[in-house]
Amino acid sequence: MNKKTLKTVIFSCLITFFSVAAIWAATGIVPFGNKTVITGDLAGLYMPFASYVKREIAGGFSHYSFQKALGGGVAGLVAYIPVAPYMLLVSLFSVAGLSEFFSYILALKLIAASGTFSFFTHKKYNSGIASIISGVCYALMGYSLIYAQNTMWLDNVVILPIILHSLERIVQGKKSAPFIISLAYAILCNYYTAFMICVFSVIYYFWYSFGEKRIPFKPTIKNFFRFGLGGVVAAGLTGVFTLPMVFQTLGSKGFSSNSGPLLAFPLKNFGRQFVLFTFSHDQLEAGAPIIYCGTFALLAAVFYFASKRIGKREKTFSALIILIFIMSFFFTKLNRFWHIFRDPVWFPFRYSFLFCAFLLIIAAKGIKNAPKKRGLIRCLLIFLILFSAVLATQAGILSFKKLLVTLGTGVILSVILLLGRRLKRSRIVSAMLVAVVAIELSANGAYIMKQFELRDKLNVKSYLSNIENLINKTDEDGFFRIEKDSVFSLNDPMLLGYNGLNHFSSVVDTQSNEVLKDLGFSGIYKNPTFSNPASNSLIGIKYLITDGKYKTDAVYDFIGESAENKMYKNPFVLPFAFFAEDISFETKDNPFEAVNEIYSAILGYKVSLFEKLNYSRVGETFEIDKKFDTACYVDFISETDGSIIKVNGETFGTAGVYSERGTAPLGILNEDMTVEISGYDFEFWGLDLKLMEECFKEISKNVPKKIEVNKGIIILSGDAKGSYLVLSMPFYEDWLISKGGDKSKLIPAFDNLTAVEMPFSDKSNLELRYLPKGMNLGKIVTFASILILLFILMMEKKKITKNE
Repeated sequence: MNKKTLKTVIFSCLITFFSVAAIWAATGIVPFGNKTVITGDLAGLYMPFASYVKREIAGGFSHYSFQKALGGGVAGLVAYIPVAPYMLLVSLFSVAGLSEFFSYILALKLIAASGTFSFFTHKKYNSGIASIISGVCYALMGYSLIYAQNTMWLDNVVILPIILHSLERIVQGKKSAPFIISLAYAILCNYYTAFMICVFSVIYYFWYSFGEKRIPFKPTIKNFFRFGLGGVVAAGLTGVFTLPMVFQTLGSKGFSSNSGPLLAFPLKNFGRQFVLFTFSHDQLEAGAPIIYCGTFALLAAVFYFASKRIGKREKTFSALIILIFIMSFFFTKLNRFWHIFRDPVWFPFRYSFLFCAFLLIIAAKGIKNAPKKRGLIRCLLIFLILFSAVLATQAGILSFKKLLVTLGTGVILSVILLLGRRLKRSRIVSAMLVAVVAIELSANGAYIMKQFELRDKLNVKSYLSNIENLINKTDEDGFFRIEKDSVFSLNDPMLLGYNGLNHFSSVVDTQSNEVLKDLGFSGIYKNPTFSNPASNSLIGIKYLITDGKYKTDAVYDFIGESAENKMYKNPFVLPFAFFAEDISFETKDNPFEAVNEIYSAILGYKVSLFEKLNYSRVGETFEIDKKFDTACYVDFISETDGSIIKVNGETFGTAGVYSERGTAPLGILNEDMTVEISGYDFEFWGLDLKLMEECFKEISKNVPKKIEVNKGIIILSGDAKGSYLVLSMPFYEDWLISKGGDKSKLIPAFDNLTAVEMPFSDKSNLELRYLPKGMNLGKIVTFASILILLFILMMEKKKITKNE
């Protein structure tokens, strides 16, 4: 990097630094206030995952975690969420401090994006002011702030200019190693946006070769082979990460394959995306692409197409690329192609940063080749005509003030350029241009950040501290799970480091969800809620933490409290592994009957822990006769938008709230119970507590002598007292019996749990290991790609030596 380029990069980074500081200060983000950038997926996924990474760094990495629902592979999750070097810094922060960590990391990413883009455009066009301004626009474009909650996408926003620069070097006949390494880094950070970059790289290759450089056909095709080989090698280098991820993401929640409408959004709404202060929160779920990158980009693009210094062939290719993007934004099938042939769930145009990048590339060239005075006036008129078209389509939709501010910014930039041509004082003009662009982008950035519900660091710290205080009271040996009904996110088990039930990401596993629904839980995708002691026992839920929103089952023992949260203990919790006579399962519609069937199969004889209760009814009042040592539950067969529930005259809760989770514990039937509730789609069930205790004792006698559960390794040994050994984790074929299982095999139990099919004896010592699908193949592909990369480096070095 020469001195001029370095100077340009430094100036661009400094301007972005002060702009980001202004945005952070205006919205009260740390260090200027107590707010953080934690919102949406940053709160729900990336902060919990960072906490998980922090513990893995300290305790050793595993491909499997019981903090992901009932247990699941994390190889795919690691490949999807950033494994960039900066993630190592999480070890320096407390769990609560991660909210500040991401606030600072986002600022650094924005500054880095400014630096890489200004580096690229300066190397490309050797224009200091154009590179500085385009770098600032690229860093502070709407995409960078609106989609910032998906932090891994910004990693590839940062690396994209380096990939394009190294691609151009391939076309110029130089080394391909920088392209391979930078693209491999992008795939490693996030395979998903890296796929989009790969598609764009092909488009950009032909634009640069045929359009900008006018290279003949044969050399272009010859260089394309080197370019294509480099892309394949880059993908292969990351195979050990990406191949397991491919297996895990198939059929996940992050995408939909529905046919969808022909058009993704109305044509008339396209122009408004370039207007200041137009972002609304509903654009995250649907709406139009996020393509705002400053009024400078629009005005300079007009300069580009109006400049006589730029060839018609290049401008034709540029217009074609813009048209490709516009068609991709409009047509659902093309939009789906960019998202790896599937419809995204939320964030509908995730590749829009590529459009902004290309627009800013030609904008930088437009500024360098800006026409003289008359040409500038003509460009200003074109800009006004284009803006009038936007005004015509958005009149009555967008406020006049927003339209006027955007128009005014364009006029001010044009006037400055006109004065610059007249006064010929480039430094003053450059400073004025930079100031206007920085103020515009900072104001829009502050507006965007204020549209989000940003978490307060003190509230984050308070909540996490209260829950951690209770979790620390469970410090004991053996495997068990904890569940709670208050949440920071659906990934609280990963955030706080306990074995729970819930998980939410784009690489979820369906088996855990099916297990929970069969047992009467609401599933892994909703707020954690309790089922009943018998169901909790089967999956090892030993402790329950509640904030009082839901009534706690009277069966549980109170342990302690912290602030508004209380903790209870399940007296009937079973160990992680227990023997069973049978593992067949048929009941699906009723969780109480399902539990009866499962316990009967385990014990080898019929038991009815739950029985449907008889009642008498007068209007909306139900009388249930006393039945000693029986816990009473109301089972909502479907969700009810219901009334207040009253038990023996005291308000219990709202039917609508409890119907979301399926059941509600009404209390112990040691006396007659009167229940007031409206609606008709529910039943009353009773749990025989004495029988539950007998079953618990009987099953607890029949367990392995040794049970060790350590992430991706499980060790079991002991006497055989049943046909099957059931493990309270979802069944995945990725688990293998690595030792002592010559005549045993792993099979599904009760449809979705795991069982070891016997024989098993007092001398048995089984070891189970988790090996994600695609891992061995990924290792082979990565190793082969390293060899190919070394061969490419050797051949290119030999070629350079020969030319010298």
